[in-house]
Parts: sequence; C-alpha cells; structure tokens
Amino acid sequence: MITIRQELEKDYRENETLIREAFWNVYRPGCVEHFILHNLRSTPNFVPDLCYVMEQDGQLIASIVYSMGSLQLNNGKSMPMLSFGPLAVLPQYQRCGWGSAMVKYTLDFARKRGYPAVVICGSPDYYSRFGFLPASTYGIHHECVERSDSAPFFMIKVFNEEMIGALQGVYYEPKCFTEINQEQLERYDSAFTPKVKMKKEGQLV
Repeated sequence: MITIRQELEKDYRENETLIREAFWNVYRPGCVEHFILHNLRSTPNFVPDLCYVMEQDGQLIASIVYSMGSLQLNNGKSMPMLSFGPLAVLPQYQRCGWGSAMVKYTLDFARKRGYPAVVICGSPDYYSRFGFLPASTYGIHHECVERSDSAPFFMIKVFNEEMIGALQGVYYEPKCFTEINQEQLERYDSAFTPKVKMKKEGQLV
C-alpha cells in the first residue's frame, strides 16, 4: 500500500539515506543532496510542514523537501520565497510517476496555504508539466545567473499573478545549498553504507 504523509522526525535518517541513494553519482561523483537536507533542518529556511514522504509497506520510497530562499527586490527590499528540492525517488521506483505525485500533492498544499509562488532549479521538460515557467518571465532571476541570460532551468509556479507580477529581483538560495564544506560532507557521509564514487558522462561536476 502506497501512502503520502508529512515527514516526521523519526524519518530523518531514512529520508537522508533515500536521498543519498537517489542522487548518488547522478550530478557528480557521490552526492551532496543528503548533506544539504541534514544542514537545512537546523536553519530557519526549513519548511517542515511542506516536507512529505511516500511510504510503501513501512519503507520510504520518495520524498520532497521545501525551504524558503530570499528574493532581493529591485527596490532594495527583500521577501521570503518558497522553493522545493531535493525531490527524490529510490532508483528502483523511478519512472513510475511517484515523483510527479509528490510534486502535485505538495504544490496543492502550498497554494492552499497562501504562498504566492514556488521557484525551483530543474529540468524545464519535466517541470513544465506542472505549470512551471522560466522565472525570468516575471523578472525574477537566480543569484548564479546573469540577468541577460534566460536561464530556463530556473523556473516559477505562480499561484497569485497579481502579487508576483509586482515583484522583480534576484533569488538567493539558503546558504546550505551553495556553501558546502567538503571536509564536513566527507565526515557526514562516512556514517552511511560505503558506496563507490564514479565520474559519469552528463554529470554537472
């Protein structure tokens, strides 16, 4: 039986293991996503009431994590901006629609809770199916990208057109996403089951 429920504290380690399995050797040799979540939990950016897991017969098979970044507006002010990631599915359960189910389920919660929009970094081919558009369409740009670039991988799902249409600026991710201490990562990862790091074609790093 498949169920989707809010993540509980007792799930933390299993969820981090799930994320490690899902991202290992995908974007780089090894992965950092489980370490990012581990650090995110101790920051005010973590949004636990929007973090959900999918469970089958007592085992976690998928999860989605939400956090708050910061939108630095052109007028000098700033406001929090909701984002999600990592979105993870155990390798043996991928391409079964479970990731899509997690996105749809939690986006509906975000909309009902009054968030004006959600931003993400990801594949336009995948996330466009949920109504995500390039954030540059709304004059919102990622901290790592020049404003002159369209950056199709940085996208936004808008719930409140009136509010978002009046906001333009640069989005900054929580620092635990961008400032990763390699020594701390290695020490943290050593507590998990050893896995071989491999350089593969198509990795980003």
